[in-house]
Amino acid sequence: MWRELYQDSHEFLGPHLVRGLDAFPLSFEHIADALYGARTDTGPSKLNYFRGYVGGREDYSVAEKFLRYDLAYNTIERSIADAFGGERPELGESAGLIINGSLQWSDRLQEVSSGHAHQIARIYSGQQITYDVTLFIGAYGSTPFGVHIDDASHRTILFNLGPGDKGMAIWRNQDILEQFGKVRNIIDPTSIEAAPEQFFFKTGEAFVLPSERYHVGLNNTLSTTAAIVVDIVSDGKAVAREAQSLGASFDAMPESKKADLRLITLEDLSRLSGLRNSSNNFLRYSRARRPFDMSGVSKGTILRRSKLAGVEVVPLRQNSIIYSRGYHHIFEGVLVPTSFSSLLQANTLNVGCFLAALPGGEEVISAKLLLLKFLIETGTLEASQ
Repeated sequence: MWRELYQDSHEFLGPHLVRGLDAFPLSFEHIADALYGARTDTGPSKLNYFRGYVGGREDYSVAEKFLRYDLAYNTIERSIADAFGGERPELGESAGLIINGSLQWSDRLQEVSSGHAHQIARIYSGQQITYDVTLFIGAYGSTPFGVHIDDASHRTILFNLGPGDKGMAIWRNQDILEQFGKVRNIIDPTSIEAAPEQFFFKTGEAFVLPSERYHVGLNNTLSTTAAIVVDIVSDGKAVAREAQSLGASFDAMPESKKADLRLITLEDLSRLSGLRNSSNNFLRYSRARRPFDMSGVSKGTILRRSKLAGVEVVPLRQNSIIYSRGYHHIFEGVLVPTSFSSLLQANTLNVGCFLAALPGGEEVISAKLLLLKFLIETGTLEASQ
């Protein structure tokens, strides 16, 4: 599907309306699972990924209220209809939600998305990409933050799950620039003198959005739209992201680890960013890390490779960087990438075999156990207890 769509839409640059799709890359079941995961997330930052609106104005309470609804697979559509649809939507007139980062809350969504992300990564061979899912839910008339232009590196494909139509109004950039100059947002679309080109797509249809053109979403009736956002990651962006990720824990590291990291070049950082993305199946967000109690683990404990296992190993001078599902761990010892990858290829192994395969003896057992804990908490390995 993706290669054909890439060709038909002029490399995902659109505008391109798609009818007669055999299947969407996700369903209401995946949305329900992500929302339920968000509800059970006790972290302090989860609501940063939600933008709620009522009557065209931002309302931070919309997300909190909606997450209290019944989010089961068989009731999610009814809950959305009650909250945002009909003549008297329970969450207010012209209410809606825009949700980023939903991948972090759902293993089901990660699993279904990883296959699509790998297909798209093959299309962009030689370039780094990430795959993201943004949800637009409600009947808020038009995008509340107005006519805007997206990041030039984005390629956005919108899938309308319904029940109502989804629309998109798109202007020529030159018309906007002549009237307003170089702007990012125009809150009131009616203030634009030039007429836009409009596209409407029904339930089961998709639209490839020209992200680099000024546009605004339209939904006068209730719809749920999933936007697949492919970000083509430049070298500069890759270097900045990886430097931030590796540097976050730099101050707390022992000197031996700091010494190795100081040898990493800008070119290395770009390459490492690609390995981090690869370890997470090219998904923009990692699943939430889940704390694991190691007190019940013995040498006979069985380890299973998860369905979404993802590991990349980078040997340094004295240490190794291990990427697992988008996270990183610095191991005190030099690992051979091929040998370590082969170790994790087995569907099952026990803890004793895992520890014995790592360099060093009992004197570095704590470092080995920390690596094992990391791989379990990030979801590459599952431990039977």
